[in-house]
Amino acid sequence: MTVVGLVLLIACANVANLLLARSTTRQKEITARLALGASRLRLIRQLLTESALLAIIGGALGLIFAYWSARLLLGYLPGHETLSLSLDLDARILGFTMTVSLATGILFGLAPALRATRLDLTSALKEQAGGARIGQSRLPLNKILVVSQVALSLFLLIGAGLFVRSLQKLRGMDMGFDRENVVLFSVDLGTGYDATRRTNLYRRLLERLETLPGTRSASLSSYGLLSDNNWSDKVIAQGYTSRPDEDLTCSGQIIGPRFFETMGIPLLLGRDFSSQDDQPGESDADLSNVRSGARQANHSPNLQSMRRFAIINQAMARDFFSNENPIGKSFSIIGRTDRPIEIVGVVKDVKYRTLRERTPRTFYLPFFQQPSNSDTTFEFRTFTQPAGLAETIRRAALELDPKLQIIGMRMMNDVVDRTLIQERFVAQLAGFFSLFALLLAAIGLYGVMSYTVTQRTTEIGIRMALGAQRTDITAMILRKAATLLAAGLVLGVGLSLAAASAAGALLFGLKPRDPATLAGAALLLAFVTVVASLVPSMRAANVNPIDSLRTE
Repeated sequence: MTVVGLVLLIACANVANLLLARSTTRQKEITARLALGASRLRLIRQLLTESALLAIIGGALGLIFAYWSARLLLGYLPGHETLSLSLDLDARILGFTMTVSLATGILFGLAPALRATRLDLTSALKEQAGGARIGQSRLPLNKILVVSQVALSLFLLIGAGLFVRSLQKLRGMDMGFDRENVVLFSVDLGTGYDATRRTNLYRRLLERLETLPGTRSASLSSYGLLSDNNWSDKVIAQGYTSRPDEDLTCSGQIIGPRFFETMGIPLLLGRDFSSQDDQPGESDADLSNVRSGARQANHSPNLQSMRRFAIINQAMARDFFSNENPIGKSFSIIGRTDRPIEIVGVVKDVKYRTLRERTPRTFYLPFFQQPSNSDTTFEFRTFTQPAGLAETIRRAALELDPKLQIIGMRMMNDVVDRTLIQERFVAQLAGFFSLFALLLAAIGLYGVMSYTVTQRTTEIGIRMALGAQRTDITAMILRKAATLLAAGLVLGVGLSLAAASAAGALLFGLKPRDPATLAGAALLLAFVTVVASLVPSMRAANVNPIDSLRTE
């Protein structure tokens, strides 16, 4: 709504500027009406009626455009399973649009109407009798409106630039894993599978997947990366003395063989899980609670008396073991087990729940050490783009059991993009509105410079008659545009710096006062200003001094 409101202000300033120019060209008509006895109130009412009519027509066209484009816009909205939006135009939307259109038409048509009718009738008639142009183009209102458009356009450009660069940094960041050529899916087992049959089926399915053409590796996990499900618990590490009220929470992942290879997560120290690590201990406790989607520490599994091995990430190794080698050391899950979990490896930090989060301390446990009833995600990496692989995977699953159904198949790239849907939505909309505002500012600047050239035709003719070159005239017009641009840049940068803190929470990897973004937006606006001013300045340079003086 803030961005839309700013674009509306720019559009209104644009129209107001054009109405000011138009009212100046109609001053001969207005002078005649006043001389014939028309009241100033009558003329103001007429001019306001014209501007209100323009606004209402514009609002009606906007409603038609909104109706056509609403479905397209809905495709860019952040999706959610429970999200339901009605795009029907009802009385509230119609009333709001017409009210805003009418109010802006009257508000921004009032200044041109008051200015056009504020005349000294005697002086105006004398000037017309003498053939002089009646114009007030040198008054500051036109310039103020143009400067305001430039400032607001720069403000929107800077905001859009920040959102786009933030999205680029999120996309280009090191996530800790390789998302290319990875397929994710789950299986629907239906009924009739106990824990042992389920585990055996998972093993056979992994073996079958690894024999498919183009397969690089395959694995499975109970949660997966960047998923909605997660598990965390408080831990106590061997030799570590915690501070009072220190947060000892770590995230947990339960993974199958070759998980790190499949997801492209580098192993930094120690070893990966082996087949011996998958063997259950003598007094294994049930892990079904965690694998059923437990999210809080008090819903985590009871690991009492279970001999277990774990691999931890860099963050957990750094926080609990400092500069020491953690291989061979152990940790325990507080309140869940008295038996330590031995650390056999350290892997690189990866993003667990979202890309924006600080990488949490994470430990990984072997999947097949304990049967579970939870939903399981299979990870499948190929050497090339896995086009048309869905049907191959379904056939492989049906060969093992005709009742198996492959569900939720997606690419890891799509999972990553789904976590960025809000950032992409904001960046795209901000970019669209900022470019639209830039176009409006360019049109307004072009109109003002063209009007200036028209009003100063006699002056330009005299200058050229006295020896001024075309380059001098062009430079004079461009200097005027540069002055307006400079004032708008100063005001726009000031607005951006003042509002920087409001955008900070939406950014990632850069500051709201990013110099590169400020400079890029200013250069783009300067280029558009030069282009918008070039045609009027060239027209001014082609003025024939004899014709302009003869006309005067």
